[in-house]
Amino acid sequence: MSIAKIIARKNLSSKNFIIVGILALILSFLFYSPESILINGKPINGFKEVFPILLSIIVFFGCIIATFISAGSIPSEYESSRNHLVYIRGIKQPVYHLNMMLGNVFSSIMYYLIIYIPVVIVAIKYKSDVNLLKLVVLFFISALGIIFISVLSTTISNIGGFVLGVIFGVIFTILGSMHNLLESLSNMTEGILSKVINILLSISPNIEDSLNFGENYLFNNKLDYKIIIYLVIAIIIAIVVLPLCKRKND
Repeated sequence: MSIAKIIARKNLSSKNFIIVGILALILSFLFYSPESILINGKPINGFKEVFPILLSIIVFFGCIIATFISAGSIPSEYESSRNHLVYIRGIKQPVYHLNMMLGNVFSSIMYYLIIYIPVVIVAIKYKSDVNLLKLVVLFFISALGIIFISVLSTTISNIGGFVLGVIFGVIFTILGSMHNLLESLSNMTEGILSKVINILLSISPNIEDSLNFGENYLFNNKLDYKIIIYLVIAIIIAIVVLPLCKRKND
């Protein structure tokens, strides 16, 4: 657990907090002003209209942040030879890597918590009758996609380094966040492109649908738990793969 704390402290730097805080302020300002978002030339004046757009944006940014901080932890530890200090204490590599993953996930959630603040601000601004407790539950529902990206980036970076971890994290962020749009695109196209898109979508959790689930939960609509179960399974698979991919103690 101490390893996870060390990784989290490294990730949660004051510089990163400032950058993420500025992003949260910008989003709060943009979505606080009714005139800032127009659909067919008309401003959006209701929380139900603003909410899906805002949530999609903050989860996308949350996934990108999770990608970069998670993909760097394991490669950084080995490049600086800090791994030797861990191994001489008798800590096994799988435990070491899983602790780093835990530190990455915690850091990603903390950053997401900051950029989630605009959702609460906008809910209050539009005088929404949404229960604030539901917004708390929604935070954890929407965080599942970010947890998956963090775990995936950590696992891939252990296999192929920082760059590969970032590439996979960004690709799966785009696939997950634009899943339904890309699915429609694949249905309209033919040939190799359509097949490639279909293959990628079949292995990528639908983060977009998990946000739709959160929206349905928030507004008391019918819920389909399949996408949440699928996302949790994807997280578990990515976690299990990490200790199976052993690395040289170089």
